[in-house]
Amino acid sequence: MNHPPALLELDLRSHIDYPGKLVIPGNPTGFFPPGPGAAEAEELYLFSPDIFELTEDGPRARLGQPLPEAAFASAAALDGGAGTPCFCIETGTWLFAQWRPASAEDLAEGMEWCAREAWWEQRRLEGPWLLRLVREDGQTAYQLLRRLAK
Repeated sequence: MNHPPALLELDLRSHIDYPGKLVIPGNPTGFFPPGPGAAEAEELYLFSPDIFELTEDGPRARLGQPLPEAAFASAAALDGGAGTPCFCIETGTWLFAQWRPASAEDLAEGMEWCAREAWWEQRRLEGPWLLRLVREDGQTAYQLLRRLAK
């Protein structure tokens, strides 16, 4: 399994806007890295907290691959077509993990690992799970975030 090395806390001091709404891919293997030449391009996928069910052993993924409820793109992914944000990641403290899954199965396992680690560490979380695809060093990094409850 290819999962994140650790769960971290991210103190986001500036919001991140996503002006473009994307069509949600029909299957869970539809997570594609931003196109070539779009070094600043980002994609954002929102997942319901209900993609995991709480068992006596902690959160477990429901059957099948998780599907996003919505998807958004950065202005760079839209060829600079900035406009009114469709979605914004607000400032605040977020649970954060980053890794490079090799497959959709690795992605699902990594997401479940994050949910289980957060449960094990007794982190109080709120809101949807956010999955950012960002370009770093010519590769796509996957960042999973969820707001820490106050």
